[in-house]
Amino acid sequence: MATDTRIPVIILTGFLGSGKTTILAHVMELIDPARTEIIINEYGSVGLDQYLIQQVKEETQVLKGGCVCCQLRSDLVTVLQQVANRIDSGERIDRVIIETSGLADPAPIIFTIYTDPMLQNRFRIGGVITTVDATTTHSHLPPHPEWIKQITSADWVIITKKDIADQHDAAMLARQISSMNPSAAIYTAKNGHVNHEKEFLKDLLSLNSRGNLVWQKDLTSSTADHHDSKETTASLSLRFAGTVNWSAFSVWLSMLLHAHGEHILRIKGLLDVGSPGPIVLNGVQHIVHPPIHLSEWPDEDTVSHLVIIVRGIDPDRILDSLHIFGRFIGAALVKV
Repeated sequence: MATDTRIPVIILTGFLGSGKTTILAHVMELIDPARTEIIINEYGSVGLDQYLIQQVKEETQVLKGGCVCCQLRSDLVTVLQQVANRIDSGERIDRVIIETSGLADPAPIIFTIYTDPMLQNRFRIGGVITTVDATTTHSHLPPHPEWIKQITSADWVIITKKDIADQHDAAMLARQISSMNPSAAIYTAKNGHVNHEKEFLKDLLSLNSRGNLVWQKDLTSSTADHHDSKETTASLSLRFAGTVNWSAFSVWLSMLLHAHGEHILRIKGLLDVGSPGPIVLNGVQHIVHPPIHLSEWPDEDTVSHLVIIVRGIDPDRILDSLHIFGRFIGAALVKV
């Protein structure tokens, strides 16, 4: 597999006051800030967060209107085009980090990068980090569906302020997050310092990071439900015995997203398609990243895995459709 030379864009999201900027400031102390472009997507007309990280990164670009998706997309295209122009002029930029507003859904950012003709050739999604405040998370549910989208979009979840939270509540929160998004790596942080920091940074900055390989082997949930004020969120963890017919699977996935795209929060997986390495599948809501073909499997487990996180739809409907398509897909479906 050829090396992907596109610049990774790491999305840092999380609900209001969950500690995103504190985490960002500390990460910037551990990596080369001169080679990292910071973009902050503020809610409202006056951006403040850029001043909080000015000491570690002087040039910070601010997008206004954090919850207005159309404005966000146009602003983001302009800013990333400027970054690409600076790279073409000889400036060394190894990565871009976008800190979203607390009210933002990460999906429009991902959609922008993977649909704009210029951006998709120059940038790739390096992963989504979601911060969660252990002391106030109970107040986010059920009123704010953005919180659910941020959790289900995440490749890494950082639980902040755990040291001052009720430990029983914090443990329940970690289990809830793991059940909502069983493929996310969960860390904790105190004053911006992430536990297992070296492991986190190595994964974050690696070409084969969790945001690229999108997989974690300890998937234990099947259809664990979580309720907000209107709908139910559920996660399906599936395995396929045998080789998956990629063409047939692609048709099934396209039909699923066409029919129920607004209910699909996340799709992640590794699929055995008969090649030496798997196909990496990663989607957020109705947006599926371009599939990645790996030259080899990450470890000795070569069985196809798939996680689907849905909201407002019975997961059995997805299972039924997979069973119907089973003879075309080829591999036998096994529900974990």
